[in-house]
Amino acid sequence: MVKCKIKLYMKEDETLAGRSKKDESRDPEFYEVSSEDVSIPDAMDLRRPHRMYNINETYEEATVEVRVYCLKAFQVTPGGFERTEDGEKYWLHYLTCSLGPHSDESNIVKALNPNFFHVFTFKNCSIPGPSQLRIQLRDAQLSFGRVTDSLLIGETTVDLEDRWFCTKWRDTKYKPREIRDLVNDNPAEKGYLPGVSQGKLSLFVDVLDQTKADENEAEDIQVLGKTLPMELRIIVWNTLDTAPKDSYTSDVYAAIELLGIGAPKLTDVHYGVKVKAYGMFNWRLKWRCKFPDMNNDFLLRIALWDENTLTAHQAIGEGVLPIKKLFKECFDRNQGKTSPDDMEHVFLLDNADPDKNFMVDQDNVKYPCSWLSLTHPNVGCNPAKDSQGKLQLTVQVMPRAKARASPAGAQRRGPAKLPEPNRPPQPANPILQVSPPPFCCPYPCPYCTLPTVHSPALLSPL
Repeated sequence: MVKCKIKLYMKEDETLAGRSKKDESRDPEFYEVSSEDVSIPDAMDLRRPHRMYNINETYEEATVEVRVYCLKAFQVTPGGFERTEDGEKYWLHYLTCSLGPHSDESNIVKALNPNFFHVFTFKNCSIPGPSQLRIQLRDAQLSFGRVTDSLLIGETTVDLEDRWFCTKWRDTKYKPREIRDLVNDNPAEKGYLPGVSQGKLSLFVDVLDQTKADENEAEDIQVLGKTLPMELRIIVWNTLDTAPKDSYTSDVYAAIELLGIGAPKLTDVHYGVKVKAYGMFNWRLKWRCKFPDMNNDFLLRIALWDENTLTAHQAIGEGVLPIKKLFKECFDRNQGKTSPDDMEHVFLLDNADPDKNFMVDQDNVKYPCSWLSLTHPNVGCNPAKDSQGKLQLTVQVMPRAKARASPAGAQRRGPAKLPEPNRPPQPANPILQVSPPPFCCPYPCPYCTLPTVHSPALLSPL
């Protein structure tokens, strides 16, 4: 005979909607009732099973697109078919991925630890629904280029509902990379122990609402195994139509930041720029980076500022310029090229004729340039009617090897020196202007060795 102790619980009063009468923001709670409690008859009458929630009421059904980015398998245990080539063993590994009625296969890679860089895409999947994503690593047997047989090396299962119904995971722009163990629990496969890892698979999963999937293309991970060091060069030439911040003028400078790579870089200041006058800079800024980079969107934040000596600087206008396509074009053009002479650089071009819209350096080298309109949120975000300033600049991307072969100095320095801007004479500042004393003292004293500031209080008799 087996004896056991039974505990009784009493559930607090609840509303018709199944919420606590004491606090309708929470579910009813259960209280333990002892045998000595006078309310045990009531507890016996009120006993009932726990409320089972309907998952379809809690989580709305959605049609999604599932993307599985499989990068590489590593630490794979040698198994599969026994085959040799030139006295050495080799393997023909590939991946299979299945989700409910959907299934797909990757290309075959001849390696023990293969790099796949393959994307599995399943459209019009329902959640809640079939949510167990099954990924298998298999060794193939080929005959006349076709798979005639295969053996399972290891597999892993990814639960999509756990991810989709996690708000934090869905709001994460860059999904975390996962390292998953590949196990083989199939008793028909000999030589494998259940639960023992046969290798690891590096992947990350993304699930998107089907209505938004077309707007967000799948990442091109074919190039993740390859990176190209690059250099970004930006030349700030002129500004125009800058909103006045100091009565009818502004002391203008530009700040440009490649988001995610260092702090913003600044030009020098052009003082006293009027609205319809050009702010002249001829100033080169440079960044070094690598492409592709999954953690970088390659966005330029461009801003015009008004400098103030005694108060905070004021923002004139700003904007964000996406240049990822520029890096991608440069990457595609220079794939496989090893000589800097064969490499190409890429410019950002607008709709204007590049043969007419260009600037030159002191060596008469032409640089295609573009005009960008900047706005301020306090005024409006329509560049056509709310522009607070226009900026003329050149954006150039090239491989690092090409940049070393064609060097260019920062700011206005050489090589590829930029000309000095033809600015009008800067107005003198009577407060900060330093000049010699207006009188001559025949005896040396401490007062004669200090700079004189033209101020009535300092020029009054001692």
